[in-house]
Amino acid sequence: MAEQQNDTNWILRAALLFLLFIFLLRFMGRLFPFILGIMLVLAIGGGAFFLWSYLEKRRQARARRTTVEGMSEERIEFCREQIRRNREEARQIQKSIKDLKAQMASGEGLANKTREDALRLIREFESELKLRQSKISFYETALQKLEALQRNRLLAQSINDKELELKRLKEGHYEDLADMEELRSDVEMETLYLDTIDELSLRLNSSNSLESAENLRKELEEMTRELGGRGDGEMGG
Repeated sequence: MAEQQNDTNWILRAALLFLLFIFLLRFMGRLFPFILGIMLVLAIGGGAFFLWSYLEKRRQARARRTTVEGMSEERIEFCREQIRRNREEARQIQKSIKDLKAQMASGEGLANKTREDALRLIREFESELKLRQSKISFYETALQKLEALQRNRLLAQSINDKELELKRLKEGHYEDLADMEELRSDVEMETLYLDTIDELSLRLNSSNSLESAENLRKELEEMTRELGGRGDGEMGG
């Protein structure tokens, strides 16, 4: 049914493309070669892109299969497929055993050879059923182990990533502390400069002599040198 629907879709698409071709040929006149050329370029470009995308996906898939994660995923998928297949075979075997037992129960006057053959088949089917059940148990155990290993590996990777994130946060914290200390020292130094200038300004305003003004200027220069030397000493320390 699905194949018939796909065939129908392709037929419809081909018909639409043919009608579009006839429309362009009929109504576009001299523009038709130009439009056809553009369509061909787009078709070639699109085909090249899809081919590249397909090949790139295959390359990535091959590369992933060589990694631990890729091999683990393949084994997990293999176990799931084996569990599904063996369960389906077990259901079919159980149905065959049920059918044989039903026919033996309803049949009267069965020949000994026929009954013995039926019993032999039932025993062999039961042996195959036990084998399938054993395989299912094995693959379920393997699947649990593989999934546990995968969870542990993902958790270990997550822990490693979080450790790196925490390290970056701590480094940023130490840098912030250093910046804060430097800012505090700068503010203290600027406060000392401002206090000194304010004090000397008040004394200058209350002074009336040139000699006093010159002394205040010299005092300002001296105090400024002392403050500057102290700031250099702190930065050097």
